Amino acid sequence: MKTFRRYIFLIICTVFESAVFGCPSSCLCVHPFDYTYCHDKGLATVPSGIYNTTTRLTLHNNSITTLPPNVFERFADLKRLSLNSNKITTLHPNVFQGLAALTKLQLEDNQITAVNGKMFEGLTSLSTLTLDNNPLDCTNCDLEQFKFYLQNNTQLGDTGAMCEGILIINYNFTNCNDSPSETSTVNGIRSDSSSTTKKHLIIGSAVGVVALSVFVIVSIFYFYSYQKRKRIVNRIHVGQN
Repeated sequence: MKTFRRYIFLIICTVFESAVFGCPSSCLCVHPFDYTYCHDKGLATVPSGIYNTTTRLTLHNNSITTLPPNVFERFADLKRLSLNSNKITTLHPNVFQGLAALTKLQLEDNQITAVNGKMFEGLTSLSTLTLDNNPLDCTNCDLEQFKFYLQNNTQLGDTGAMCEGILIINYNFTNCNDSPSETSTVNGIRSDSSSTTKKHLIIGSAVGVVALSVFVIVSIFYFYSYQKRKRIVNRIHVGQN
């Protein structure tokens, strides 16, 4: 009976704290907001109102497709984040920005096609990363960079990420292509460079034309001045004679 009362009391306290301190209605927040459980709720996005001091956030078994940049940035104390079994297709480079305390990140069973090691570089405490059962595009060079990241962070193990049945950490990337974002960036740089070169050519041509015009005008002026002085000198000589 005493155990039952304690259980009821815990439920009441949890509901009260959630109402007072702003726990999302679709989640269960446990005192003192160490854990926030938002799994199995059919969520399409990360709910707002999650307490900043959360150390464990469960979002697995939902219908999340995208994660906005810096969506977890304010959770500086977050240690465990489960995003597995959703419908996530892409990961923004800054999606895990600010999670220096994170030790475990679960991303398995999604629709992720590409990952880049740079998106995990700020996770300095990370010891577990799972990426099993994602349809990774092994022609994308981002995955080769992710391979280098894994080789430099051996504490993560193999992560379960695979290409053609081979773990990425052991896969030989021989025919990878630059990602669309990188290609567009390069093309943008080339375009800007080309535009800048054209501007420089136009400016240079204009300066050249102006300089040539000034030279011609000055030359004509000196020529006529010389001819005028010559005629005056000739007249003086004729008068003397």
